Amino acid sequence: MTPHNLIAELGQKMNLPNLSLDAQGLAKLVFDASLDVNIEHDTSTHQLHLYTLLGPVPATGKAEVFEKLLAGNLFGAATHGAVLAIDPLTGDIVITTTLDPDKTDLLDFEKALEHHVMAAEQWSSQIKPEGMPQESSPSIGHTDDKFAASFMRA
Repeated sequence: MTPHNLIAELGQKMNLPNLSLDAQGLAKLVFDASLDVNIEHDTSTHQLHLYTLLGPVPATGKAEVFEKLLAGNLFGAATHGAVLAIDPLTGDIVITTTLDPDKTDLLDFEKALEHHVMAAEQWSSQIKPEGMPQESSPSIGHTDDKFAASFMRA
């Protein structure tokens, strides 16, 4: 399925008929007025990237933060399969999910988006405002059957 068709079908299902990729191949969904999920079509690799900025890397305690993020990436168990990273251009902690639109149908896309949002919420709650991780580790949550009802377009 094409990236544009995936986004359009998701928009129809979510009662957001104007949801689409813009001229730069970008779209954004906002959940609970606080969690942004950016959707980007990378035309050079023909992949869809879902990504959420979790906050800046702290000025101090970087080693602790990096260790926490690397441990969270192990086998995707603490990220619902997403990847935690640092954006070298902005210094932000980012969580990303990459999809091949040719191998993704609407159901797969919804599930990937749902997992991405759960992971982003869990990791956002694990990082203090100044970027330092809290003591507890993120846990895997259960799927909410009414997940799609929580979508809001920015």
